[in-house]
Amino acid sequence: MAWLFFTVFFLQLVPVALVLRLGRRASRARRWIAATFAVMFVQDCALFVLAHQGRNNLWILYLGNPVQTGLVLLAYAAWERGKQWRRALRLAVPLYVLVSAALALGLERTAEFSRYIGPLQGIVIAGVASLAMVRHAQRGDVPPWRTDVFWVSVGLITYYGTSVLLEPISALLVVQQPDLVRLAYSIHAAVSIVAFALVTVGLLCPSPQPNFSGSSPPAASPS
Repeated sequence: MAWLFFTVFFLQLVPVALVLRLGRRASRARRWIAATFAVMFVQDCALFVLAHQGRNNLWILYLGNPVQTGLVLLAYAAWERGKQWRRALRLAVPLYVLVSAALALGLERTAEFSRYIGPLQGIVIAGVASLAMVRHAQRGDVPPWRTDVFWVSVGLITYYGTSVLLEPISALLVVQQPDLVRLAYSIHAAVSIVAFALVTVGLLCPSPQPNFSGSSPPAASPS
């Protein structure tokens, strides 16, 4: 099953490479998505290295979670045309960071799988992505399946939506049923391959005109 995880590693770099290739022609939203996948790749590399060394690596998830979520929210803020929705998505970034920090310090055990922050991330991202799909479809400018936001949203819903119960269930079963936990992560890796391929399809859609507002993201980089 190792090939599944290495395939996931590779596919995480594809969105980064596509946006780097576009350079300044890439929309703000696409840059934020590329930044999300760059963080995801670095996180998974760190998880792999620490696991190979026989050291606890689960604390890394608590650092990567708010960073990834914040970047995704900024991407949807850049896609959003409505000023109020755009402002709300931007304000949600520090709010999510504060909530996740409070949960990590108050309720979570950072040496174990997350029982609260992991599911919260999945619910927030899947909810925002679903709402964005509906709002963009209602515009009627072009068919939804011809837009980057549609395919990226489907991919993110597939990836983060299926992660909602992964960590809490792993926390319950890792001691008594470790084989089931490994199987669950192997299945999720297979789902991730499909999800990342969908995101890649979105980034291959024709670039939209740069008429969206949003904060200026950093240059997409895998580090």
